[in-house]
Amino acid sequence: MADAGLVLFAGWREAVRALEPSALRWWITPALADDALASEARPGDRVLIRGDPHDIERGVTDLDLLQWLVNAGIDVRREPRLNLRAYLAVHPAGRDRARHANAWIGSADATPAGRGARRGGALEAMAGPFALSEHDLAAIDTVWDAAEKVDPRRLREEADALVREGDRAARQRMHGARWVVRIEVEVASARWTTPHARRAGGVGDPVGDGAADSGSVDEESTVPFLLARHPLRRDLVAFSRALRQRLRSDGLLTSLPGPLGTNAYLIDASRAPQLRSLLDHADEQLLKRFGQRLDGTRDEAAASFAARVEAVLVRQAERIPSERGVKPAWTATREEAMRSFDAFLDGRPVGVRWALSVPVESNDAAYLAASAALQPVLLDASRAQVDALVDDVLTRSGFGAVGGSGQEA
Repeated sequence: MADAGLVLFAGWREAVRALEPSALRWWITPALADDALASEARPGDRVLIRGDPHDIERGVTDLDLLQWLVNAGIDVRREPRLNLRAYLAVHPAGRDRARHANAWIGSADATPAGRGARRGGALEAMAGPFALSEHDLAAIDTVWDAAEKVDPRRLREEADALVREGDRAARQRMHGARWVVRIEVEVASARWTTPHARRAGGVGDPVGDGAADSGSVDEESTVPFLLARHPLRRDLVAFSRALRQRLRSDGLLTSLPGPLGTNAYLIDASRAPQLRSLLDHADEQLLKRFGQRLDGTRDEAAASFAARVEAVLVRQAERIPSERGVKPAWTATREEAMRSFDAFLDGRPVGVRWALSVPVESNDAAYLAASAALQPVLLDASRAQVDALVDDVLTRSGFGAVGGSGQEA
């Protein structure tokens, strides 16, 4: 393969056609609206998009194209945080070589504009081809396994609902409306699943707060990356409580009791951008501090995970020979499990999630009572003030800065 280089003004299609022939192609593109992709993709390929209903509303992702790909037997999934553009030629593992790939990475989405300036599109740049190892592909697998399978009809409904909600929110803002905000501090519940269970058709928990595919894999075939009793989980609970208490005590929001839901609060609509900025900063800092805390115990967590993997493999070894008449060899399986563990911890194992909405039933008694009592305080526009608030919450819940007492023993 030639040395990787940068090609200015080139688009996604030029990059794909420069890939070497391969059995599979992986298409990673936040937006997807170029019909030309239909002539390039093949059954069995993977397509990962952002899949945000805002993209449908703006027309940067084409629902008809998505439906065509799904009908053609191409696996399409969505990850709302996706910002990577990459086009991969993937070679399955063979007798003499592990799975590997080469890839072009750059700025171009698979859209008409993403064809690049040479084809009348946007000013794009693509770099490559890069050689990717099994370790690199395992990291992408972790994101892929956690992504949601795209249902074009459901995505259309979400986009339609977004338009209706935007119209309703605009009307509410005209009358000085209050908004409801839901705040969650999430710990990813991802787990590793044994190849034996995967071949049987089971799946593990997705990364995030979503529920597992109930009953598809028995607990003896899966291993959580972090145990529920891990010390960091206790501090995450404390952080969640401290964040809500601080926001309430500073007058930024007030609790909504009763039927409007757990972890639901009321905020003046004019304060929504400030709260959004604060919670995004809290999410960024929590992930950073969590990683700093984990660094001190990563080897211990890895050893615990490896021991639990070994216990699962021992149990499976007792029954697989009777099923297949072949004694299993677990060396490659152990290595794959540890690669998945590293990819999980190097991703986003924790986060502050929030959602703002206008109450559908604005005449609800609990909403009206809280709305009448709320006297919101304007958050100081200074970034230093936001930093201080978030740092105080982190420190009170055990996530002190590096070098402090927050390191795990």
